[in-house]
Amino acid sequence: MFNILDTITAGLSALNTPIGFGGSLITIFDHFKNKNSSHIKETLDAIREKSSVAYARYFEYRKYRQDDLGIPIKEDILGYWETCLQRNVLPSASDMVTSHIASKEEAEIIISYLMEQWMTIPDFSAWIHDILIQNHLEIASERLSDLPQILEAVSQIKARLDSQGIDHIATMITPGYVMDAKISCNDSTIKNFFTVDNNFHTMLQVISADADVPHKEAAQAIEGLIQSNDSVIIAGNGGQGKTSLMMRVAAQNASSGHLTVWLPLSNKETITEQMADQFFDCLIELTPVGQSVLLCIDNPFEGRESFASLQARWPHNHKIHLLMAERENRLTLLADPDQDLLLHWFENAELIVLQGINQTREYRLKDYTSHYFSESVKRRKSILEKSTSYLVKAGAVSEADQLSVINKTLGRYGKPYVSLVELIYRTLFELKKIASKPGSIKLDWEEWGDLIEREFGKVDTDIQLYGVIAALKVFHTPLSLSLFCKRFDELNVRKLRTRLCERFVPQYVEPVVYQERNETLQPKHDVIAELFFLFNKNKVTINSVIFNLLDVMDENEIEAFLTNIINKKEIRKGQSPQSARLITGAIWIVSIPEYKEGA
Repeated sequence: MFNILDTITAGLSALNTPIGFGGSLITIFDHFKNKNSSHIKETLDAIREKSSVAYARYFEYRKYRQDDLGIPIKEDILGYWETCLQRNVLPSASDMVTSHIASKEEAEIIISYLMEQWMTIPDFSAWIHDILIQNHLEIASERLSDLPQILEAVSQIKARLDSQGIDHIATMITPGYVMDAKISCNDSTIKNFFTVDNNFHTMLQVISADADVPHKEAAQAIEGLIQSNDSVIIAGNGGQGKTSLMMRVAAQNASSGHLTVWLPLSNKETITEQMADQFFDCLIELTPVGQSVLLCIDNPFEGRESFASLQARWPHNHKIHLLMAERENRLTLLADPDQDLLLHWFENAELIVLQGINQTREYRLKDYTSHYFSESVKRRKSILEKSTSYLVKAGAVSEADQLSVINKTLGRYGKPYVSLVELIYRTLFELKKIASKPGSIKLDWEEWGDLIEREFGKVDTDIQLYGVIAALKVFHTPLSLSLFCKRFDELNVRKLRTRLCERFVPQYVEPVVYQERNETLQPKHDVIAELFFLFNKNKVTINSVIFNLLDVMDENEIEAFLTNIINKKEIRKGQSPQSARLITGAIWIVSIPEYKEGA
């Protein structure tokens, strides 16, 4: 679709034009509209004239047949092409039936007469192009009339959040932000995205540039629901692409000139009820009349305290529309009858459920209406090809080997519960075995070991450098930087902190996630943490890693660890068989009384 808003936004950005110039954009639109108006009127008149001829021929044909073939309404037929333009569809027999203009048999006959006549118009295709431009300019003009207000609202919201000291909890996504992200996307960014860099900036860059492999049907369904002012929850197993799908919808919403806010709840400072009040008051007060803001909430279970605060202070205001992404089993816990964190917040929400290949199990949450979108082998294959294409370009593997490994991986692991994240890493793991340059394929734990070795030299227990981070992630616990350095006493906390801050700011492309605010380390995705132990089962186990880590933990750290094990045990139901086996292999540790004293 012709997106004049993106074009204008890019132009303004390049010219560094102040916001106040937005009013002049309307004048530009009027210039184009007036320039083409006479030409367009001639086209519409010619189409109506030819439509009348087509209608007369159909009427004669009906008489000739001498049966009960119906008579479409003449005025509907004369104006049919214009309604197609307004709805951005091509004329067809099926569309005429859907539009209740004619029955199936009538439509099939009359559409042939219409097309026959329209094609006799000189320069028909050029004229139609003018009409389409006119139609899209009219749509764009409505957006442009609101653009100065929207840009001013964004500026005010940012300033208000900053003045209240809560600007770090959410990010405003604007048309300019999306355009800048699109321009800055490169091959390296795409590679990082497909090796599961869920960083906000990386996702926005790749998705804005249309360099991902979108779940188009699901995205269209969400956009339709949002336009109807419905709240939406995206559900599915880990690694199914929920966050990427929500980012695609957010980028599209922002590009269309609507206020869009991204609010991740994992690894963030806890949002108090006071902060939630300030946040919601800011959005409601500064969103222009007649406009709304799309609030995208990611990973609410990992920020349950913040989620509860936001829910408790939810203002029930129509200016804020909610879109949230979370795993099925975690959503079930958030909606537990004893605490029911979704009650009165996502009332009457629509549930978009992402399913695996051939998955038939339905997911229900409370009384929400569910819409199911199954993964396809074709899409998964496209993602695996895209996520490993850089290896073919680098000459590490041949294209034939790449495709062979991808097909074998899909054949062996094409199960409903196997996530895209797992498929990507299983593919990389197999390609590494046959690569002409094995060193060019470094999995996360190897990259992390290389980073530590460059900074501190060789560490004897190098396989556990990633293992301790992965083991705690399996139990939903980020590893503190201080505990990591206690476990490996060759490492200096201050030096490591400095190096990580230098490398990870403003955005990370590293094998682990470093949160500077609370000084913690964790893998990019918990599925990768689980795969680490499966791929290295002859070298390291969760139990051995935890035993070694417990030796250097103090009482508070042990208590926090045991608490998280219990929480992890609560969400075992609904995990994939692989996850369940990993958790079962380590869960027995909680039964060891007074471990520190008896070690």
